[in-house]
Amino acid sequence: MTFYDHNCNATVLTAGEGFLDIGSDAHLAKNETTQPATNVVTYFVPPHTPTTGLRTDQPQPLNCAP
Repeated sequence: MTFYDHNCNATVLTAGEGFLDIGSDAHLAKNETTQPATNVVTYFVPPHTPTTGLRTDQPQPLNCAP
């Protein structure tokens, strides 16, 4: 998977790798290979946090085309 931050900087992760996203900005994730890929996300939030607040959709940045 390739992850793009809000400045269109790419980070490529391969099978078995992971990263910590502290939630400070929006990002794009894209499988740019011909192989199947799965992005598994785990949220650490206080108990009883509504799940509706865990994701904030943003428009695709105009300055990068993942």
